[in-house]
Amino acid sequence: MESSQIEAVISSRMADYLAAWRGLDVDRIAGFYIDSPQFRVYADGEVMDREALVSLVADLCDSLQSIDGKWEPLEITPLGDGIALAGSRFTRVLTDNEGNVMRDWGTGTWVWTLQDGEWLLIHRMPGTCPRENQIGEALPNRQLLLARSTVRWHTACAASYLARSRTANR
Repeated sequence: MESSQIEAVISSRMADYLAAWRGLDVDRIAGFYIDSPQFRVYADGEVMDREALVSLVADLCDSLQSIDGKWEPLEITPLGDGIALAGSRFTRVLTDNEGNVMRDWGTGTWVWTLQDGEWLLIHRMPGTCPRENQIGEALPNRQLLLARSTVRWHTACAASYLARSRTANR
């Protein structure tokens, strides 16, 4: 598959993933995560396997009336045979069941792997900051710099993961 084709497929999968979150559809969200012991999420200092993440997603979705957000700029990097990295900064608005609104932003990376003809998430690493921590108008530039440096760091992590998984599968 050509790099441009991989980028288009992952971009579409990311849009579908965001739509599942906006729909608070736990089963659909969970369907994006590979069912593998290698699946890991590093979220704000915690490491979770698939089961723990799906449980957390279910609890979160049950507590919300709505979630909205966007990823921009979304950068997709094919890393080799059947693996790609997506990275972006994001903004998010969560409304809980009592009508309380929380706005936050952060950066995220997602490692996609091709399994049985389907692109699935095998690694996800979000990092969030509450909107209230923003300082003046300078922060969006800092946010962009953080996103870019985080994406570079996660690209190195994903490349390391790819090397380890190829060695393990030999």
